[in-house]
Amino acid sequence: TPESPIGETGVRITSEGGEVSKPYEHSSSSEPHQNENEGTGSETTWKQRYHSAQYWDSRYEGCSQDSFDWYTDYQAMAPLFQFYLRKTSAVLNIGCGNSAVAEDLAMAGYPNITSIDISAKCVELRKKRCREMDDKEGRLKALRFMEMDASELKFPDKTFDLCFEKGTIDALICDSKQNTSAIKAMIREAWRVLRPEGFLVVITYGAPNHRIAYFKNADSNDPAKEATPWDITVRRVPYSPSALLIRHLRLVLNGKPLRCVTGKMLAEAMAKVRDDTESFETAEDEGPERSVFCYAYCCRKAEGAAAIQVHNKSGPKKL
Repeated sequence: TPESPIGETGVRITSEGGEVSKPYEHSSSSEPHQNENEGTGSETTWKQRYHSAQYWDSRYEGCSQDSFDWYTDYQAMAPLFQFYLRKTSAVLNIGCGNSAVAEDLAMAGYPNITSIDISAKCVELRKKRCREMDDKEGRLKALRFMEMDASELKFPDKTFDLCFEKGTIDALICDSKQNTSAIKAMIREAWRVLRPEGFLVVITYGAPNHRIAYFKNADSNDPAKEATPWDITVRRVPYSPSALLIRHLRLVLNGKPLRCVTGKMLAEAMAKVRDDTESFETAEDEGPERSVFCYAYCCRKAEGAAAIQVHNKSGPKKL
């Protein structure tokens, strides 16, 4: 593929004077983080429910139709979409949750968006939201939301030009021993439904040494053969201002709910957010709880290739 206009250090976002609205109360942390090498006790127990449709149905029961984006948002991802998509591209949003990215894509002029989630309740809420929103051009009403397991997609081969997911693989990794096969099945299914030269974009907090292995031999009993070869470019995407803001506030609150935030706390946290968004291209990876960026694995479906190829453009350190 041609060199990306977004540069070798990934995606850039701009700060318009640091205007960040005060976050609303949310029932969990802003990111489903877990160190893959750690985690015991009750924390691991509730995170292990992320693979369960019943868990997510109960999580969304009684929730409003408001959107909430874990990790990052459309603003930060827009340069990726602009580079990899045409306005006519068919797009699959895997594990959509209550993210607004599909809506933002539609409003930006990408009409062919299909979103899937394992939770029927989540799908019901997203459909209702898009039906009821003030959308004179009908762009949101044209969005498709479907209840579906990402490891068993119901679409024909070569249906989409781009598939993307944000945090779905990370959620499954929270119970990695049980879900490694599901993750590989999800990647295999994305490869199957992509058209030749199509792209899978994976947004994750996981560094290449933790994530690339999931792309290898995703559909082969022969370890010497890559049945689903990818040409992967690793880039950086900044965490959204709201995610960074919530993180800084939680550190200050030390377990207290977000409603306890004071004006001083908010002002100091917003200043740190501005610093974070300006430094993400050169910042060190300090782990999922402290890094100011996540990774975008931009995976081209490389039919006929012999093996996985990885190009690291995620900062000063090369693979």
